[in-house]
Formats: sequence, structure tokens, C-alpha cells
Amino acid sequence: GCSVDAADCGSVLAIPYFLSFELVGFYVFLSIVTATMLESFSFLGQERQDLATSSDLDVFRDAWAQFDPTSSGKIPAKCLPQLVLSLPPPLGIKDNLNGSDAENRRPTVEVYDEVISYHAQASARTF
Repeated sequence: GCSVDAADCGSVLAIPYFLSFELVGFYVFLSIVTATMLESFSFLGQERQDLATSSDLDVFRDAWAQFDPTSSGKIPAKCLPQLVLSLPPPLGIKDNLNGSDAENRRPTVEVYDEVISYHAQASARTF
């Protein structure tokens, strides 16, 4: 065993060493996970061109600013349908129909009890 009187219980440097080892190990592990995720997103972005691009994100940022003029980072749930309808694919479902029947064929997005429903013509699906 270990005895405080005999001074054979280890060094006082053990605690700072252990804490620094844990902290450095945590940051190394976090860096590896982050690098792996970034590499996966980079690969996926190169393989699938239909994913959102930086110009799509610029359009999203401008549309969001219309619903969040104070830049709080939040919008009411009731504004989500208008946001989704105002964005073109892949981030939204903006309908580019022209003509008199455009309003009849326009998709609708409704929010009920935190469930978002998308209705287009005779079909309906829930996200």
C-alpha cells in the first residue's frame, strides 16, 4: 500500500499531468472527429452536385433576413412555411409556375403541433 508518512504515494505532479493528458487527448480526439466529418462533407459535395452550394446558402441567408430583421437567429414557427416556399431547391420548394392556374397548383406548407406538412396538388407528405 501507500502511506503518506512514508511519502510513497506518488508525486504531486501526478494530478496536473493527468489533467493535462486528458485535456490534450480530448482536443486531439475532437480534432480527428472534426477532420473526418469535414472530409466526408467535402467528398459528398464533390460526388453530389445537387446538394446546397455557397450561392444557395447566400439565397437562404437573404430569405432568412426577411423573416428575422433583428438578426436574432430565430423565426416564429408560423413563418417557416413562407420561408420554405420562398426558397428555390435544394433548400426550399419555390414554385416557378407561370400562368393563371399557378395559384391553384401552388404547394402549401402547414405547421400543426410542430409537424410540418407539405401539400402539392393531390399528394401530401410529412417531413
